[in-house]
Amino acid sequence: MGTFPFKKNKQNKTNKYNQMKHAILEFEHLIEQFPTEVLAIPLVDLQHKLSEEKWSKKEILGHLIDSATVNYLRFIKAQFQENPQLFYEQVEYCAGANYQETELTQLLSLWQSLNRQLVFLFHTIHTRNLGDRLCNDQTLAYLIEDYVHHFKHHRAQILA
Repeated sequence: MGTFPFKKNKQNKTNKYNQMKHAILEFEHLIEQFPTEVLAIPLVDLQHKLSEEKWSKKEILGHLIDSATVNYLRFIKAQFQENPQLFYEQVEYCAGANYQETELTQLLSLWQSLNRQLVFLFHTIHTRNLGDRLCNDQTLAYLIEDYVHHFKHHRAQILA
């Protein structure tokens, strides 16, 4: 005897929801831990650029700030717009913000505050919106998980 399709879909949605919740909880922990990890790195290493075209570790942190800002708007708009369009010129944003010259503690404080607010938003988004299809036919739940994955990727670059 086979499983009814609706039951399988419901289990799949539950698994994806649980994966997203796990990612959020992990991210909450990393938000508190990351500033201490970065402060343990000598400033000269954080500001070192392999080439003029490559970002320093400090500029990667700035990129994470830009990403938080853009994604905050994306997650808000996604709750009431069918396909929110945001344009993100990451190279220009990073250069324009002059992260290389900004005080490190200021960058970390801003990054942490923005991401604490994002986590609050993640927890308060109504569950019925999590499955809505958005840009590139991805769900809001997927975009939340992807945001956490993006942070972890750049965290590894900074801490390397």
